Amino acid sequence: MKIETAALVAMSVLATDALAESPAQPLRGLFCASEAHLDAALIRYQAGENMAVILAQLNEFEQVCTLADRISYIVTAPIALGRAGSSGPFKYRAILVAVQVGANLRQIEPPVAVFFFREMPIENAAMET
Repeated sequence: MKIETAALVAMSVLATDALAESPAQPLRGLFCASEAHLDAALIRYQAGENMAVILAQLNEFEQVCTLADRISYIVTAPIALGRAGSSGPFKYRAILVAVQVGANLRQIEPPVAVFFFREMPIENAAMET
């Protein structure tokens, strides 16, 4: 887990230049600290489990996933993970730079990597190589 956290921190630091060039996007939905956590949540969600139950169990020992349904996560530099298909869900990794609650925008310092999915693809997202 420590290696994964260090890799995410390094990725967010290396993405600093990309942040200035990539437009920020406000998004809502499920956000996780790792792709593995996102995959675990998606499998259970697609099997019909209640999202509140999924989150309670995934976050039992530490906060690893959040459902941003009343707030917006402002992300930049989204990268599509996995295959480029024609139907969702589409998984992404991006840099979380701010959180918007109503009219209030709170910057995240330092920016952090997040993993999320969308039912529709994000236009112009880079593809993982």
